[in-house]
Amino acid sequence: MSQRLALLIAHTSYQDDRLSVPHAAAEVAALADVLQDRQHGRFAAVHTLLDQTAVDVQLAIAAFLEQPLTADDLILLTISGHCLLDQSDVYLAAADTFSETYLDATTIQMEFIRRRLAYCPAQTVVVLDCCHSRLDGAPAADAARRVAQSLTGPGQVLLLAAQPAPPAAPSTFIRTLTDGLRHLAADSDRDGRLTVQEWFAYAQSADASWQKRASEAQDGWVLTAVSAAKLAPLPVALSAESTPDADTAAAPIVPAAPANRRGVLIAALLLLLLLVAGGLYVLRDGFAAVGAAPTRAVGAADNTTTPEPATETAVSPATLPVIAPTDFPAIPTVTPTTTLTPAAILSPTPTMSPTLTMSPTPTMSPTLTAAPTLTVAPTLTVAPTLTVAPTASSTATQSPTPTVSPTPVPMQITAAAAFLRAGPGINYQILAFPPQGTRVTAVGRNTDATWYNVILPDGLTGWIYTDVVRPADTAVGPSLPIAATIPAPVNEFYNFVAQDTGGSLITQVYHVYTGVRGETAFLRARLLPETDQVQPNYVNGAELGLGLLIVEFTRVGSQPYTSTAVEFCMTDVTGEAFHCQTFPARKGW
Repeated sequence: MSQRLALLIAHTSYQDDRLSVPHAAAEVAALADVLQDRQHGRFAAVHTLLDQTAVDVQLAIAAFLEQPLTADDLILLTISGHCLLDQSDVYLAAADTFSETYLDATTIQMEFIRRRLAYCPAQTVVVLDCCHSRLDGAPAADAARRVAQSLTGPGQVLLLAAQPAPPAAPSTFIRTLTDGLRHLAADSDRDGRLTVQEWFAYAQSADASWQKRASEAQDGWVLTAVSAAKLAPLPVALSAESTPDADTAAAPIVPAAPANRRGVLIAALLLLLLLVAGGLYVLRDGFAAVGAAPTRAVGAADNTTTPEPATETAVSPATLPVIAPTDFPAIPTVTPTTTLTPAAILSPTPTMSPTLTMSPTPTMSPTLTAAPTLTVAPTLTVAPTLTVAPTASSTATQSPTPTVSPTPVPMQITAAAAFLRAGPGINYQILAFPPQGTRVTAVGRNTDATWYNVILPDGLTGWIYTDVVRPADTAVGPSLPIAATIPAPVNEFYNFVAQDTGGSLITQVYHVYTGVRGETAFLRARLLPETDQVQPNYVNGAELGLGLLIVEFTRVGSQPYTSTAVEFCMTDVTGEAFHCQTFPARKGW
């Protein structure tokens, strides 16, 4: 069965005020709701990624497109944000985008997205809603064409809305597409099948500047489908101006349900009456079988049994409503056979009761009490033996596990962007960047099997996300044992880099903040020895949580000064430092 999956990537704010956003976060949330609604989009899974770093966006795209997909599946990749253009490439800005110097590390190259889409076998619909600008600030008359070419590929449809930054007005592209999905308003022929062509035609009717790249065959892809009878009336038919004819046009759908229910109720009633009739037949047959033989044995008259065949022949569907009240009073006529109990000589057998009193003779009771004491003792001796046996069997079953658990599982990195971390999570230090195709050995996993503990060919050990590697045997990965030791994340700064530009000192550092002082914490940077001659400029903000922080130190004084180190501190909302690290950075000012 084909499946429909969606990934929505949106940036609704940037720390760099030179970057623009096309619309608000509420519009992305509305699209996600409509896509996964069972009356509208009917998508099996919808993932939303808001205001994430470049690394997280790349990992999310790689994981989303590496799912087991077939040619019958359809995926929807929606991207909104700011696109940056240089002389040859197009980039999607992320939450940590800084400047041209760090463009490759803090943006997502469109070529990466296009390449990942080319590997995906499913039908692919890409929606791109972006503002664009050139890095050099020059006007870009062909920016929309270049953005479209950067994502266009075989076997996919591209729906594009591109406008220069800053935008003259917020984009309505996502909102219009959302309205087209709601109640399948874009389904122009009302056949319950919303094709890509119908979806875009609905959107383009609001703004003809929006573009589409697709072949004729791909235009026929069905984005979503419902039963035509379940289609809700178009919003115009629900308005106060709708005519009675328009209201009655949808009316034939409504009476169908009661008619069907009436037929089902009649059938159920007939079945119930037949079951009652069968039960009465069996009941009377049982009374006849029980009552007939004893009456003959006692010598009762046959007139009590002869009416029964006539009553049995009267059991028919035509007389069922009459049988129930008339037949039950006739049943007590059989009850006189209860006189069999006094007629039988079973009641005068109180002579048996003395024999019953003889059974619990005093001579028997001691033997019975003695016997249990003898039988209890063996059971007590057997019970320990039974408890020992399970312990031996349990140790026998557990003993092979140590030999199985260390068995390594060979794997290969399949993602273009992979990170070896110190622990199973993105809030751990990055240890290495193994390239695509690297063969690793997995020796363990975390509890929910989302991260593997692996060893690189050079012997470096760390953790890697399961979606960026593929074991030779796909069934083996989740069966790996849980790692004996899973480190806890700690506050730290790492991967420090300093660049002396002559007039300034640009430093970058990654960090891990574990939330020990609340959800919000900040960076404080200063040169050592401390001086007022040089001041820090927090290029991409001072708030912890983005993963990469960039600080540029510029001179404000005129006195000679030589720095020897840079100190980074994590501070809480009150400004109190709770974690500091120092890195060497020598420069003469």
